[in-house]
Order: sequence, then structure tokens, then C-alpha cells
Amino acid sequence: MKAIYLLLLVSVFTFAQSVNNDDEKIRQIIKQQENAWNKGDAKEYVQSFIEEGFFTIITGTVFNDRSALEERVAFIFSTVFKGSKLTQNIRETKFVGENVCILQVETEMKDYKGLPPGVKASQDHILRTSMLQVLMRVNDEWKVFAFHNVDVKVP
Repeated sequence: MKAIYLLLLVSVFTFAQSVNNDDEKIRQIIKQQENAWNKGDAKEYVQSFIEEGFFTIITGTVFNDRSALEERVAFIFSTVFKGSKLTQNIRETKFVGENVCILQVETEMKDYKGLPPGVKASQDHILRTSMLQVLMRVNDEWKVFAFHNVDVKVP
């Protein structure tokens, strides 16, 4: 009986340690995205994205491959979001099995040159968005499989 209890305890500890390690890896991805955005580096920004995923940007435009998303991000870095500063905060993390993680991320952007049609910032000139990211473990590496970003509506 003691052996079964010990085995169960070791299993729970190992799983908890694995989740903590995965959580840290995922937090690093979100930080890497933020750093790349703030440098205006589109290639680095999308490096954590899977090649063929589902990516919806703030304008509602949908991309199904990373290279097309990278082109769009490079374009906005050279126009409306040139020099903008982004902060991303993970509001909630949910692991769905061992290989899928869903993130709810709140973002704030300032110092932008302009905003896309229909997108409005708050009175303090900060653009706030709510972003859902779905990450999958692929070959022992976490990748963004789906990304959906919407602006937080202001009156």
C-alpha cells in the first residue's frame, strides 16, 4: 500500500513539475512576442507561430499561414503601428490535455501612428485588446496554432 501511495505521489509531483515547466515556456513565448513587437521585428514576432494555423488580427482579417501573417505584421510595423509599444499580460492559462494550452491575454498598445478603420483607443490613447491564443506542443516545443485578437470596445 505504501508503494502505491509513493508511486501516486511521485506521479502527481512529476505532472505538477511538468505543467510548471510548460507554463514558464509559454510565458516566455508571450514575452518574446512582446519584445519582437516593440523592436518592430515581424519575423521574430511570428517565429513562435506554427506554419499553417488560424490567425485573426484586430481588423478581422484571417490568415492561414505564418508567412502571410508575417507580411501583414511587417506592413503595419512600417505604417500605423510603427514605433508602437505593446504590453501583454496573460490573464488566464488553461491546459487542455498534455499538448494544448489556451491563453487569454490582455494587451495594451501606445505610441502608435494611427489605428485601422473601426478600431478605437480609450481616452488615454491606449489601444486595449483581448487576445485568445491556442498553443500546441509540436516535437516537444510549444507553438501558436491559433490566434484571435479583438479590440476592447470603448464608448
